[in-house]
Amino acid sequence: MKIAYVASLGNPYFTGVCKKIEAQIAVWCSFPGIVVEPFVRAVNGLETPWEKTYLLKGAPALCHDSELLQDIKAFRPDVVYLRHEICGPQIISLLRAFPGKVVVEINADLDAELKLEARESLRRFVAYSLNKLTKRYFEKRVAATVCVASPLMSLFESLPAARKFLSPNAIDLRNHAVMKSVPDADTRKSLVFAGTPGQAWHGVDLLLPLARALPCYDFHIFGPSPLPDAPGNMIFHGYQPKEVLEQFYAQCHVGIGTLAAFRQGLAEASTLKVREYIAAGLPVILGYRDSAFLQSSPPWVLELSSQERLFEQEWAVEAVRDFVERNARRVVTHADSAQYIDASILEGAKIEQFRRWFAQEL
Repeated sequence: MKIAYVASLGNPYFTGVCKKIEAQIAVWCSFPGIVVEPFVRAVNGLETPWEKTYLLKGAPALCHDSELLQDIKAFRPDVVYLRHEICGPQIISLLRAFPGKVVVEINADLDAELKLEARESLRRFVAYSLNKLTKRYFEKRVAATVCVASPLMSLFESLPAARKFLSPNAIDLRNHAVMKSVPDADTRKSLVFAGTPGQAWHGVDLLLPLARALPCYDFHIFGPSPLPDAPGNMIFHGYQPKEVLEQFYAQCHVGIGTLAAFRQGLAEASTLKVREYIAAGLPVILGYRDSAFLQSSPPWVLELSSQERLFEQEWAVEAVRDFVERNARRVVTHADSAQYIDASILEGAKIEQFRRWFAQEL
C-alpha cells in the first residue's frame, strides 16, 4: 500500500505538528508492505525534517502548487492521507485527481476554530468565509475520516459511520527521552504550560486566578505572549525551540495542557503537547477529557471540567494543589504511558483500518 501524506503547515510555530507527521510516517513504514511519501507545504521559517517541502507563498487555503500535485500523481498512491484544512484550490485539485482515495485526519473542529478567530482580522474572516463556502463540496468527496477525539466523529455528516475511525494522537516514544528527574522534596514546585501564540483555545489567560491562588508554585509559560496583569509567579519565556523546552521539562514537576477547548465547542480533545509532557515524564493537568483516557485515567492525570471561570472556584484550585503535592516527585515512565500514547501501538490499528477500507481497490 502506497500512502501519500499531504499537509499544509501555515504557521512557523508548527514544530510539534512536524514531529507528529514524522513519527507517523516512521511507524507506518515499519509495517510490511507500507510505503509512505510526505508531500508537505510549509511557510518560510518553519524547519521541517524532510528533504523536500513545497513553499507556501501565502495562506494555504488560497495557494495552489502544481508541482506538488504532479509529484503526488507520479507517486501513484493507493491512499491520500490529508491533514484537515480549508478546502481551497489545492484541495479541490487533489479531490478531483484522486476520487475515492482521500482520507482526512481531523484534529479539531475547523468550523468552530475559524468562527472563533473570524473577528480577529480580515484575513481570518476570509478564511472562515471560504471554509463555509466549500466545506460541503469537500465533505461529499472524501473517502473516510480519522478523528483524534470522539466528538469529531460527528463531523463530515455525509460519510457513513463505517468510514470514520477514532484514533487519538500518539507519539513515538522511541524518539523521546524521559527528562524529568525526581526533585528534592523541599524544591519549589514548578508547573509548565507550553502553547502557541495567538491560540485562544489554549487558555493561558485562565491560569491567572490559579497562579494568584497558589503563590507557592511557579508557572512557566512557553509560547503565548505575556499577560499584562500576570502575577510574579507566572514567568513568560516566549517561544523557544524544542531543545530548550525539553531541557526545561527536567526541572518541572507537572505539565499543564489545553484549558479552553470549550472555546472550540469541545469537552474532549487529544493534544500533541500533552503527549510530549507525558513522554518527558511529567504528570499532567488537563482542562478537558483526553481521548486517550476515556476507558481509564491513570493517577498521573488530572482532568478538570472545561469552563471559563474554572480556577475562580475553590474546589478546582484545591484539586490542582492536591494533585501537584501527590505527583510532584512522580516520574511517568514509558512503561506507564505506552498503552495510552505510543504511536507504535495506536498507528498500527490505523494501518489495519486502511487495509479494510481499501482492500477491494488494492
